[in-house]
Amino acid sequence: TPENPFWIKNPDGTQTAAEKSYIFLPNAEERAKNASFSELKTIIEEEISKAKFNKVKKSGSFVLTSSIEMSAASPLIKVIATKKGAKRQNIPFAYSEDGELVIKASGKLKGYQVQILSETEVLKKITL
Repeated sequence: TPENPFWIKNPDGTQTAAEKSYIFLPNAEERAKNASFSELKTIIEEEISKAKFNKVKKSGSFVLTSSIEMSAASPLIKVIATKKGAKRQNIPFAYSEDGELVIKASGKLKGYQVQILSETEVLKKITL
């Protein structure tokens, strides 16, 4: 555990709020491991905003993979698909073993815009 008061273990052995909220990924930056909650949120948002996404169409679906490895998985991140005149749809996403953000979208979403959100702020837009 990093030497940061936000991440100090609970004396009774239960999970800290930080451990419940964020999961550090294998190649997390050292500055992220030593960050406070608000600093970590900012680091993750910056990583997503700066990342380029490789879009590959595979058997009726799209797979979008980030170009950089994320430091942590955040419960605040959501991925949606939007299109004018259509209902917005939530899209499942995961993190690869290397910590890359991987989004899998149905081929039926062609023409939609994929948005990666942190709470209500749009961090990245990708058109399918």
